[in-house]
Amino acid sequence: MKVSEDLIIEADPKRVRQCVENVVANAVKYSPHEAPVTVLMRRTRHDERDMALVEIIDEGPGIASEMLPHIFKRFVTSERRQGGLGLGLYLAKRIAELHGGDLSVESKIGAGAQFALMLPCFREQA
Repeated sequence: MKVSEDLIIEADPKRVRQCVENVVANAVKYSPHEAPVTVLMRRTRHDERDMALVEIIDEGPGIASEMLPHIFKRFVTSERRQGGLGLGLYLAKRIAELHGGDLSVESKIGAGAQFALMLPCFREQA
């Protein structure tokens, strides 16, 4: 993980860890064997607030455009046959939202996926 500067966020550390672990585990699961999963973190401005932006970038097969609007919904998965419940990304997005942030994704078939987790910076630091 590359961090451009020290960032302090206002968050429940256990829930944020769960959020990041869900997204990173998903990236690892869909990336080719030994392909890197890149995690970058930096400060950004969003809606006039200082936010910590965590980007998780994989080199997997990408997400079909028709699936993108549904990726964060409960029980949506392409892995049901392999035991996936479709809750990991749903929970990750809910955790981000409950902390005043957001989780989004950009992807194209054959070009991997890039998830962006935004969480508010600690007010005194901002």
